Amino acid sequence: MNAVFICHEKPLWGKDEKGNREEIGKTFDCWEKLEYELHLTLRVSRIGTGDQAKRFANIGKSRLTGFPEGTRFGWSYAEFSERYGRDVMEREVRQIVVASPEQVAEINHLLGIVKLPEGSIEKWLTAAQVETWEEMEADKAEKVIQVLKAKLQG
Repeated sequence: MNAVFICHEKPLWGKDEKGNREEIGKTFDCWEKLEYELHLTLRVSRIGTGDQAKRFANIGKSRLTGFPEGTRFGWSYAEFSERYGRDVMEREVRQIVVASPEQVAEINHLLGIVKLPEGSIEKWLTAAQVETWEEMEADKAEKVIQVLKAKLQG
């Protein structure tokens, strides 16, 4: 899943060589620690006026190979999707149905009864690429329930 946050910009403050406060750039006007949660931050700017104006995306922080930090590119869907991966951007939507509260309750109930080898729970969560039962897809949660019930019966 991808999420896009759009924020206004604000001055980024630092200190000059004498220790005086000075504006050293621009940053987003949002929770300061948000940048640590994101894989990519872009500052889109417009250069020029009228019909000659062009928009550019300045790459701030990046964990993505197609977006080297400190560079910029022409801001367009075509350019962004080429860098990010057009196949990813345009692939078919797949609805994800997460485990119901009843499934989670049943898993937790069964885990209180069934003895499992050490590391089994972590292995299942890692295989499903989740951190909690609530994040697991419903069909995968159902498989966990069936495995636990089978272990309970013998």
